[in-house]
Amino acid sequence: PVEAVERVCALLDERGTPGQLLPVTRAFHTALMQPMLEEFRKVLDDVDFRPVRIPFVSALDGVTRPPGWTPDADHFVRHTREPVRFDEALRGIGAQQPDVLLEIGPHTTLSGLARRALPDVRSLPSLRRGTGLGVL
Repeated sequence: PVEAVERVCALLDERGTPGQLLPVTRAFHTALMQPMLEEFRKVLDDVDFRPVRIPFVSALDGVTRPPGWTPDADHFVRHTREPVRFDEALRGIGAQQPDVLLEIGPHTTLSGLARRALPDVRSLPSLRRGTGLGVL
């Protein structure tokens, strides 16, 4: 609930811990998603999941799934409801000592976090907010 988030932000501020409200309209990855999960699972039941072709590191637990692993409805339902553990995903990726990380998304948020967590790994965004798809 909004009030709980505001209390946490105030507590962080009192402790001098940086925090930032995200500009989202829903409480993704929280118990507040529970009411939609059954319907979401029904939608996922119609999806033809295919095996990954490259190693896949899940932000549910940081575990690397090998090529050939096939995500299922349960994985996506869990990902909708459970916290995103980007820290665990970065630990899993860092253990593999990659040369570069490429953020495929609408801005530089995750590549910035990756640079701080893995300073010896080059981390690049594919897009920057406001630049559009034609400008990289």
